[in-house]
Amino acid sequence: LEKFDDNWPPKEEKDQSVDLSDLQISEVVIDEEELKEFYNLPQIGNSNIFGKIAIRSQSGQLVNGAYSNIYLIPQTKYSKKWFNENYYSNESNRNIDSKIYNFVKFTKSNQKGDFSFANTPKGKYYIIGNMRCGVECGFDTNKSIRMASEIVVDKDGSVLKNIIKSL
Repeated sequence: LEKFDDNWPPKEEKDQSVDLSDLQISEVVIDEEELKEFYNLPQIGNSNIFGKIAIRSQSGQLVNGAYSNIYLIPQTKYSKKWFNENYYSNESNRNIDSKIYNFVKFTKSNQKGDFSFANTPKGKYYIIGNMRCGVECGFDTNKSIRMASEIVVDKDGSVLKNIIKSL
């Protein structure tokens, strides 16, 4: 576990413009039964998710994802279908149906790649990060790199979930 600085946890910004373009990858349409599942989920809980987004370069250097977009999506029948189509299949990527945008939590990492989600209910989630990386990662130009993982929040208190991709 890495030691965080005095600015940890990152301050939650209330007036941020949520940019979901990172998740817009042809739409998987949600049906009414699947939408009901989102409405039945608790909205507030007693858990805090915190972690770091970073890329481990081929040389082994850890490159922090400064000011990266991080999304937390509750795991439901619909989001599981969306996640599987976008991360486990060879089909073209598909957007999240805009009807569930209100259920997606969003934050930005700080300069060191640290992020947090406060007041998270217990449950299963997909956590998705999008960071830009260029020469420091061994690329000729800046690239947008999406990383995704699953997380289970099964206790009140703090839950650590780093999003680190090795090149």
